[in-house]
Amino acid sequence: VIRLVLSDKVNYDDYKNGKVPILNNLLNYYNPVNLTQNAYDNLITDLDIIPDRFKPGIKDLDELYSYYKDFVIAANNDMSDFMSENQRFGMKNHSWWYIRNETELNQSIEFKLQDWRYKNRVSEYRNIGIGNQLRMSIMYRNKAIECYKKIANLLDKPMDHESFMFDQEIAQDLIGEWEMVNQPQEVLTFFLKDKRLYRKNKANRQVEVFSLSRNKIIMSDLQYATIVRENNQIFLKYNSFILKKID
Repeated sequence: VIRLVLSDKVNYDDYKNGKVPILNNLLNYYNPVNLTQNAYDNLITDLDIIPDRFKPGIKDLDELYSYYKDFVIAANNDMSDFMSENQRFGMKNHSWWYIRNETELNQSIEFKLQDWRYKNRVSEYRNIGIGNQLRMSIMYRNKAIECYKKIANLLDKPMDHESFMFDQEIAQDLIGEWEMVNQPQEVLTFFLKDKRLYRKNKANRQVEVFSLSRNKIIMSDLQYATIVRENNQIFLKYNSFILKKID
């Protein structure tokens, strides 16, 4: 939706009919990343009774909860502050802000379509939400998995957990080689490792792939893609390019 707004791919009817999800309330859409640390708090109160052979895992947990978690919380706060500031700005500067009638709805749509200030705010929303909150959350997740694996190894427990794994049914559609439409020499490969999905390029640069829904994925480098099936072929539509699966 952000891309559609910033690239002028939405029109009056899109706002009026409400068929594009969250389009009319884009800058009010916010999902905080809620993290807890009850187990960690209980653990560090009894450090003296932990056997020495398990203590190497404590350093990683300290880093997870005192460094990575703080970044996520800060990103949450930045997003919340942006929402609050946007609400205050709207109430003070736009008589139509609460849209009480058809005239005010039309004024709201006109502002979103024509006023450069709205696009600037959408750009800032993208920077805070995707460039900051989402990026920090992925970093936290990766560190948490690293901690889990180290602790599991110390305890002689399985080192993989189902919560780390990519949906295996969706993965079967993605595993393999893909070429860029109009640039077939550019090939990307999707592959599974420990039931987690990755994508790599010809230079072997890898990013992890996460499933957002049955037809939406996101890479750890924050690229989004939509899985599209047309004429018995599968495509991955990114913002700036399209991949076609090689048979």
